[in-house]
Order: sequence, then C-alpha cells, then structure tokens
Amino acid sequence: MSEGLAMWVVYDRPKDFPVGWIARRWLVTRDGPVATADILAADSIETIRAMMQENGLTRLPRDPSDDKPIVEVWL
Repeated sequence: MSEGLAMWVVYDRPKDFPVGWIARRWLVTRDGPVATADILAADSIETIRAMMQENGLTRLPRDPSDDKPIVEVWL
C-alpha cells in the first residue's frame, strides 16, 4: 500500500526558514496532509525549480487560498 500522494510545497522565507527558498515534502493521506522531514533549500526559486524538474515533477501554481509564503506546489 502506498504511503500517500507526495507533493513538494515551495515557500519563500517561511517562519521556520526566514532566509532563502524552501521546498518541503508533504504526504496527502486518507487522514489529510502530513509534513515530512524532507526539506530542500536554495538561494533562488530557479534552483528549487531545477531540482523539482530534475525529478520529473510538474508545477502547480499557487492557489489564492494558500498561506502567504507558499509560492507553488510540485507533484
């Protein structure tokens, strides 16, 4: 059985990482989304995007209801 749908959420300076760009992996399970300990950090959004593209992921734009630091999501 799968652990859930993995998604990477890209943030611009979230409170727990106030410098730079962060991508944090979340799992969407039957019980709802769960943050994992998997984090990627970079000095630019372009670097984070390159990391996501290298892994064959697809970008989804930010939803207007997302928290302010969220920039985009990758599946």
